[in-house]
Amino acid sequence: LELPTPPDTPTPLPSRLGASDVAALKELTAVLRTGARTYGGGADVVTAVANRSRPLMSVPSSDLIKAELGSTLADLHTLAGWCCVDSGLHDQARACFATAMDLAAGASDGVQMASAFWHAAIQMRDAGAYNDGLKACQLGLIKLSETPDSPGAAEVEAWLNVESARVQAAMGHSEAA
Repeated sequence: LELPTPPDTPTPLPSRLGASDVAALKELTAVLRTGARTYGGGADVVTAVANRSRPLMSVPSSDLIKAELGSTLADLHTLAGWCCVDSGLHDQARACFATAMDLAAGASDGVQMASAFWHAAIQMRDAGAYNDGLKACQLGLIKLSETPDSPGAAEVEAWLNVESARVQAAMGHSEAA
C-alpha cells in the first residue's frame, strides 16, 4: 500500500470555524492515535497532519471554539511528539511537545499542557536526563493544580506521579520514589 504524496500547496482554510470543525479534528486525532498504538511509528503522517492543521488557529471563530481548537491541536501535537519518540526522531519530538505546550497555554488548558509535560518527561527519562524529566513532571503537576477539577486531570496527575517516581528511582532516590 502506497500513500499518496501530500500536495505542495497548502489546503485552503475555511472562512470561519465552528464546533463541527473542531469535532472533525478530534475524530481525526483519535483515528491517528489508534493507528499509532496499533502499528507504532507514524511520525511522518501524524506530524504532517499536526503541522498542516496549525494554520486553523488563524481562522476566525468564537473564543470558545478557538480555545477548544487550541486544546485539540495541543493533543494532536502531543501525539505527534510521541510518534516521533517511537520513531527515534527525538529533536522533532521535543519540538512537537513544545508546540503542544504553547497551544495548551493559549487555550488555558492545564490538562493538555500537563499531558505534553508528562510525555516529554518520559522521553527525557529514557534519554537519561533525569533532572529534566523530574522538572517536567513537577511543571505538569503545577499546571494541573491550577485546574484540578478539569476532565482528565486526575488521570494525568496519576501518570505524572508515576513518572516522577520512575525518575526518582532511576536517580537512586528510592525513598522519594
